[in-house]
Amino acid sequence: MIVPVEQKCACKKGAVAFVFVPGIMGSRLYSTDREDVVWDPAAGLHGELSGNFLRETLKRKQVLEDFNVEPEWYMEAGRMLKKQYYRYVKPVTKNVNEAVIQVARKFRTGASLSDLFLKDAESRKVLLVNSDLSNGYERQDDLLEVDAGSNDHFRYVTTVFPAEIEQKRKRGWGEVTWDSYGNFLHYLDKELSQTLKWQEGFHGVEFGTFCAGYNWMLSNEVSGKRIKQKVTQFRQEMAKQAEVSESDVQVIMITHSMGGLAARSAHLQGAEIDYMIHGAMPTNGSAATYRNAHCGYDGIAAPILGKNAAEVSAVLAFCQGGLELLPNHLYQTIQPDYKWLKLVDRHKKEHSLIDAYPREKIYDFYKTTSQWYSLFSDELISVGVEKIPRNIELVKKNYMRRIVAAGRFWSVLGGKFHNDTTMFYSENSEMPSYDVCIWLERGGCSGNYSSWEIISNDNHKWFFAAGNKEVVNKEEEKNYQAVKKASLRSSYWAGRESITGKIPGISLIKLLPPWAGGDGTVHKGSGRDVRSENGSLISIGLQTEEGHQAFFLDHQVSKEITSRIQEIMQETYKSKCQVAL
Repeated sequence: MIVPVEQKCACKKGAVAFVFVPGIMGSRLYSTDREDVVWDPAAGLHGELSGNFLRETLKRKQVLEDFNVEPEWYMEAGRMLKKQYYRYVKPVTKNVNEAVIQVARKFRTGASLSDLFLKDAESRKVLLVNSDLSNGYERQDDLLEVDAGSNDHFRYVTTVFPAEIEQKRKRGWGEVTWDSYGNFLHYLDKELSQTLKWQEGFHGVEFGTFCAGYNWMLSNEVSGKRIKQKVTQFRQEMAKQAEVSESDVQVIMITHSMGGLAARSAHLQGAEIDYMIHGAMPTNGSAATYRNAHCGYDGIAAPILGKNAAEVSAVLAFCQGGLELLPNHLYQTIQPDYKWLKLVDRHKKEHSLIDAYPREKIYDFYKTTSQWYSLFSDELISVGVEKIPRNIELVKKNYMRRIVAAGRFWSVLGGKFHNDTTMFYSENSEMPSYDVCIWLERGGCSGNYSSWEIISNDNHKWFFAAGNKEVVNKEEEKNYQAVKKASLRSSYWAGRESITGKIPGISLIKLLPPWAGGDGTVHKGSGRDVRSENGSLISIGLQTEEGHQAFFLDHQVSKEITSRIQEIMQETYKSKCQVAL
């Protein structure tokens, strides 16, 4: 409809705050011990710039300095500098930024070996769990805090304009890893907001994009409390910007992965959130968490998150948020079935390894550390601690307390969602995801599988760790060393794996690859089979082309989120738009 010039739009004034909550390990963390950022994969590995990234940022820094682009001068020069920026600097910085993104998304091929492999299990524990290994039986809760982002971070890592740095820092943009979320934040802040603002009915609405990071080493309940505080702060800021009351500010929260659990907890704690949009949420935990605890991470994630069981366990066993990502008492495979941990023996017979731990008892399974298929072993959770009985028992006691806390968190959260929730998930069959973890046995180990004991593993292997274990029946272990010694004389140099099956009573156990459709981490059932205890829940499956970590870089995801937000805006504002004569 064309409105005559003499008519004025009487659209209701209002404000919308898009609040983004990242996934686990998607928040940048600052160490109070080292007084520096220790977690920011977007800026290298564990806070140390990778070789390629460092070279690119130095180039960008030199380009900016050559043009004298300082924040103060930028603000004072106004349009003249902006013209110079668009003509000379932006093309260069765009190329540099693209190079940085390619480095991150294409295996960081230029990173030096010292960047990639310097952090062993003990070093990771000192970095993220406890700066004093003599007290390494417990997590140091005040060791880490969310980093707001320094000026250098914004200037050399992000693509935020210098004149906007202070505003974006205040709005939480420096709290999240730029590599994963920067493009999506710009999309919300520039493209979507501007598109909505010029649509009929929304002319009187102000938009703002915010981020709420959290310390993922702590519980999602604690993270939810921080998110609640941030929502209050953001609502006040938007009310001031739009010159409306706080009740006229609509908060649309968008979450990624575990951020959805923290956001749901924030809602239960009374956070004033009007609409919730979840993306790639492991709604009831993820079987991939168990797999990673045994095998380490794959591909480019391995140097950052852990190459093997020892490196992953050194942090995960102390990471409350990570423990809350384990399959909970409501977890189902895509069958659906709660039996997500199995063994297929050499006779191809399938056994459930958690029959004794149905539903709420699953947390008792996580407490066990003595079985070959336990989540963790005593050895791995006590890295860096002097190996005396008293210390080991103290480590186990504190670990069990964290498992109890995880169970308590899930008993409260359960199947509760915000009253107006939309979930987006991937159901791509070409991105196999773990819905069930299946151990495959090959060899001749006798007796019941529950009596098998590990005699070797690749928990500390630096390259190609796969969680493989050699097991032997407990009753036959006495004869193992003598038999092995004789067998190795002729078969060792033929390869370790060839020994399996040749020495009586030994079996090789390994985890089978995933097969369920999903995003490579979260299987499709996490979105498809969800039921809400309260309110409405819309669940939408997508054939995404991007994997779990890059979920919000997928064009289908952006398209669907745009559509959902437009629906929300229609419901909230368009009916209130009138044309006044």
